Amino acid sequence: MRLCMGCMEEFNETEKKCPHCGYVPGTQPVEAYHLIPGMVINGKYIVGKAIGYGGFGVTYIGLDQVLNKKVAIKEYLPGEFSTRVPGQTEVTVFSGEKEEQFQKGIEKFVDEAKRLAKFQNLDHIVQIYDAFDENGTAYIVMEYLEGETLKEKLKREGKISVEQALEYAVPVAKALDVVHKESIIHRDIAPDNLFITKDGDIKLLDFGAARTATVGRSRSLSVIVKMGFAPPEQYQSKGNQGSWTDVYALAATIYWMITGVEPQDSMERESQDEVKPPSKMGVKISSGMENALMNAMQLEISDRTRTMSQFVQELEREDTKRNKTTKKKNDTGHWTKPMKIGVGSAAAVVVVLAVLLATGVIGNVGIITGNGRMGYSYVPDLTGVDYDDAVVTIEDIGMTMKQAAYSYSDTMAENLIITQSVSQGTKAEEGETIEVIVSLGKERRLLNNIIGFTPDDVKQTLDGFDYETEEAESELAAGAIVGVKDEDGKDMDLSQEIGIGNTLKLVLSSGAGYSGDEQITVPDVTGKTFDEARELAKQNHLYIQKTEMKASDDVPQGSIISQSIEAGQAGNAGSVIGVVVSSGAIPMVNIANVLDKTEEEAVKALEEQGLVVKTTYEESSLIAKGNVIRTNPQVGEEIKEGSEIEVVVSSGVTVRSTQSSTRSNNNNSTQSKKKSSKKSDSNIKVKKKSDKVNVDW
Repeated sequence: MRLCMGCMEEFNETEKKCPHCGYVPGTQPVEAYHLIPGMVINGKYIVGKAIGYGGFGVTYIGLDQVLNKKVAIKEYLPGEFSTRVPGQTEVTVFSGEKEEQFQKGIEKFVDEAKRLAKFQNLDHIVQIYDAFDENGTAYIVMEYLEGETLKEKLKREGKISVEQALEYAVPVAKALDVVHKESIIHRDIAPDNLFITKDGDIKLLDFGAARTATVGRSRSLSVIVKMGFAPPEQYQSKGNQGSWTDVYALAATIYWMITGVEPQDSMERESQDEVKPPSKMGVKISSGMENALMNAMQLEISDRTRTMSQFVQELEREDTKRNKTTKKKNDTGHWTKPMKIGVGSAAAVVVVLAVLLATGVIGNVGIITGNGRMGYSYVPDLTGVDYDDAVVTIEDIGMTMKQAAYSYSDTMAENLIITQSVSQGTKAEEGETIEVIVSLGKERRLLNNIIGFTPDDVKQTLDGFDYETEEAESELAAGAIVGVKDEDGKDMDLSQEIGIGNTLKLVLSSGAGYSGDEQITVPDVTGKTFDEARELAKQNHLYIQKTEMKASDDVPQGSIISQSIEAGQAGNAGSVIGVVVSSGAIPMVNIANVLDKTEEEAVKALEEQGLVVKTTYEESSLIAKGNVIRTNPQVGEEIKEGSEIEVVVSSGVTVRSTQSSTRSNNNNSTQSKKKSSKKSDSNIKVKKKSDKVNVDW
């Protein structure tokens, strides 16, 4: 049997794809910066495929090997501040102010997880199991849920009954009341953050997803808004937010559940309120419950239901009265004229996904224009625009920018955008990602190491350059490159990269006319720099030539490792000494992901990395015969080029192991339990409690 990286279920190794989810073993990550499926982090969590990703992180399906339990693993990886080089595990953080932003975000990311961990025994809140630092970033291990979001259900069914809506909303409200007492506000309650499990349970996802965050001093203050569910105070950078903010959002969610209509946005309601009571839309609802719902959706904070416990009480009472609607000129819950002017002068409030626990792209997001109203924009032409400026422009219209690739360009300067995935003039869809290719400028190359070689020796380095040759006397062997000139005949600075496509003049040695009758003693040039060796060769009427550049941990870059004629040996003037020059320390390589690949594929990939492969075989009930079980050192680790690596390949099994049989029995037992689960609600509750994990922070 093998473990599927798409759903963490076992299936027969003879199957080409997982029968449970259709995942094909060996499938590469959707994005190059995602972790490679099959890696193990924190010593016990197997990372599967990415199941969600956005501006601030990635969520993977995972398996806790200790508890043999599926989990969701959230990785903090904000694209604006960091990235990951394909094939590596370490996160690369951008320098300067972005590094500071990254560190602040990671602290909040982990802090929020620790605060929420205390609620792991609270039903209807997604459970936090673990949090830790690794790979230069942080991870949160959470409860893995199977089912659908409330939004998906409503899109499919249109609306649900009042009774079912309350079955979903009241437990969530009671759980939030407990959380609010710990001064934690969700700020992003909406149908896409309420999850209905296969068992019919309701879970609230992504705490902290709507937390206000700044994205840099050069940007406007960023405020999370979700049209229809965010009350007016959430449109302000310093709005008076509290438990009442979540009350509004939950009430708006109930409104959509029972009417089938997405609520009008609160900013539009301030100018012309078109939200009708549910009874006027054909919904059979008691007057007390309807009043409770409309009280919770009041625009002014002073008129609105203040706490979740109060909201639940009013929903359950038959005599709940409707609150009077008032208007206060400068109430903190109102978008005042000075605020609108302030926003207008700063262009537009940027709508972004927050730092904490948010890994999906937020849908249905509105853009606040300079006059404080909602509007829509069109995608501009980004060709030739500086990437950093383009990010601000795109975020100002509610979209997100993703740097899909770098490319050299003969026409675009460095950091300018070459092409974009969404065409100019297309209506901007809030939350949509636009991918761009960014110019590296003209491809450039260092030519300093070609000195001492013949042009034929360095064909690959000179590829892309047009060049002609001229000769000059030199102590270098005849035909070796002495120097490089530009097309005007000026010596080029070879310590600087030179743009490919330039025309070069290669100066080749014609020799120095040394007499072959003269007897000399060959000097020791090992350990010398190549320039020092040239001088010694000249003094002894010898020629010198590079034959190879080779990595060395013992000899400094540019110095000579070995020479072709032994030092102290007698010889004739004009003899040629071939030298091997150090290219610097032996490079480190990140071991490629070859897990579950065939032996042939794995050996080829690792040898291409410059590694020496040793293959051993081991029985396995999870990995197909002939496929890789593991490597030693393990995938993702950094080792020196030329190092030996052990590849452990599955030889299959002849008899099922005890562990596999036990697991199969457990699965059968689980199926039996599922069949009888409806017989006893108390048994279900006991089982849930026993599944809880104690997190030691």
